[in-house]
Amino acid sequence: MGAVDAIKGVGELVKQVHDAELKTEMLKRVIDAQTECAALLEKNAELREELSQTKARLDAATKQTVTREKLTFADDVYYLNDELGYRPICPACFEAKGLTVPLKRRSPGTAPNCPLCRSFFHNAKMQ
Repeated sequence: MGAVDAIKGVGELVKQVHDAELKTEMLKRVIDAQTECAALLEKNAELREELSQTKARLDAATKQTVTREKLTFADDVYYLNDELGYRPICPACFEAKGLTVPLKRRSPGTAPNCPLCRSFFHNAKMQ
């Protein structure tokens, strides 16, 4: 039996009491208990949301740590070596947002740039 059910049960018992002062006092206590239960339920919801956000941040940090282990830094850019191969990654996006955005060339002979932040990296070596 949960707290809310217990309060409902007490409320039903109060209806059977015939002493007006006792009945009033019991009703006040039931109302206080209901208010406290409502506050606890609200706090529970807040804590669940906070836990969910904390888990998301932990997952992101763990992913970034795993990704960081696959990175090397040279030529002013990061290079990621994973199942997709060895490729240059935008250092600005990685350091600011933890994103691994591969650099691209718009056309042959141009400097590689990041399709997200539009930064150019003249020293990056493309495979």
